[in-house]
Amino acid sequence: MTIATPLIGIGLGALLAAAGLTLWDGLGHIRGLGRAVRAIAWVTCAAWSVATLFLWIQKPDHPTLVLQLIPMAAVAAPLIDRDRSAWQNAAAMLPTLILAGVGLYAITGPTHPGDGNPDSTLAGLVLSVYVGLAVRVFGEALSAQVDPSTPMSRLFDGLYVLFTMLIGGNALLTLWQRGFLWEGNTELGLAGVWLVWSGAWLSPPRHPRLRAALVAGATLLLTLMALGAM
Repeated sequence: MTIATPLIGIGLGALLAAAGLTLWDGLGHIRGLGRAVRAIAWVTCAAWSVATLFLWIQKPDHPTLVLQLIPMAAVAAPLIDRDRSAWQNAAAMLPTLILAGVGLYAITGPTHPGDGNPDSTLAGLVLSVYVGLAVRVFGEALSAQVDPSTPMSRLFDGLYVLFTMLIGGNALLTLWQRGFLWEGNTELGLAGVWLVWSGAWLSPPRHPRLRAALVAGATLLLTLMALGAM
């Protein structure tokens, strides 16, 4: 066991505690509890960020699945928003808890270093950051189920612009170099992510369930790409 394993466990436990305190605060507003929850969330992010550093320094010693999941969870971790209700913040934490839980199981369960085929290169790490941002937006979409009047953050629009630039730039580069738009499953997968995200971005705000479903679909597709399942 390396230092990354207890750090992942500490972060997961801290975020679970933050979720519990958030729900407790929702039942009866407790003075100062919101600040404590936000501090715990940032401690979680710091623990997973340090764990990511150790995981990538000692890549051969860890399952490749963990090299993707923990950076995703670290990017998605600080989900506490003081402008949202306690119940909304608790709902927003759920996707991050799932990512971290699967990552902790992968590093402590019956897997072995090198299991699976996620991309453990620098490009794979960058894709994990994109997935983490998408997971955070998915958490926002889940929190909107509690209060549909809550708008999505600018990250939702920013990722759409990023995906549009990524897809467009890659298609133009491929067309210029090889004479066709798409090459391989990665390009097709990114195009699928962009199309589904476009549907979420164009969906009316008065239909939060539809938007959440589309964001979930795009995030799942992007996650499968990062984990090497496509």
